[in-house]
Amino acid sequence: MGETLVTGSTAGPRGHAWALLRKSGFFLHPALVAAVVWPALAEAHPDTWHTIELLSTQIATGDRRAPLFYARGTEYRTLEKWAEAEQDFRECLAQDTGFFPARKDLAMVMLSAGRPGEAAVAAHEAVAAGAGRPAASLAPAWANVARVERARERWAEVLAATDEALRLAPRGEVDWFLLREEAFRAQGRLADAVADLARGERLLRSSLLRSAWLDALLEAGRASETLAPIEAALAETRHQAPWLIRRARARARQGDMAAAQADWTAALAELESRLVPEDPDPTLLVQKGLALAGLGRRGDAAAALQAARAILPEPALLAPLARELARPQ
Repeated sequence: MGETLVTGSTAGPRGHAWALLRKSGFFLHPALVAAVVWPALAEAHPDTWHTIELLSTQIATGDRRAPLFYARGTEYRTLEKWAEAEQDFRECLAQDTGFFPARKDLAMVMLSAGRPGEAAVAAHEAVAAGAGRPAASLAPAWANVARVERARERWAEVLAATDEALRLAPRGEVDWFLLREEAFRAQGRLADAVADLARGERLLRSSLLRSAWLDALLEAGRASETLAPIEAALAETRHQAPWLIRRARARARQGDMAAAQADWTAALAELESRLVPEDPDPTLLVQKGLALAGLGRRGDAAAALQAARAILPEPALLAPLARELARPQ
């Protein structure tokens, strides 16, 4: 899981990407942010408006086929134009009530627009409309139900929806297991989170799930089970700070405080060399905060948490450091 920190600003392309995420309603696990979401959103999409213009011109000629409205709606969604995206998805369904992708994505647009109650209705309507469709098509609609219920902090419903998604598509997706981890944690079921993450990692061989699983093991007091995979990751990873922090936590739990302090110090040095003060990555800020907390600098760690929260107040991203600071020193 992600863990690091520094003082923040929302200037620059990264700040714009985080501003988009802040409003989007998409599920953000810290490991997912660090490895997937951040690099993708840091890139611009210069052709999006051009595509919208071409589709609008085609529609203006009288061509009102459902796929055209759906395609334009997805482009508007990319641009965070939630009202326009919703309008196009609704028009798509007016032209073809059975156009399942539009029905499925409509719920996510409503969630992004800050209307979780309406999004929940739309998400459940989508799975009802998808009855009888291929499992590969219906499973993501159940995952959308889980995302909406996660936004409403209805954790039992998150687990029920992901259970259904996994019944239809047993291999699952990385973010389904991360959603389940958050739900288990919210219910105080850390042991269940550990077991579920281990299952997901076995199925998907995902580095994100492996990181989340190891972090959960450490929190569960099972440090001895983490050292071998942590050492393996350190041997093959260029950016070592997250793994040094994990090893420090494992060593501290085994009573080897001198080695733990050395790891936290090395992690902090790497993170400070990578952070850009004018445009900091909040995942690195959270990691920095964890290193600072390990070194006993809890005031500085709290400042790092505050800086990360100012850039992206996403609970799942901030949770590892928030939990660490809530622990007795």
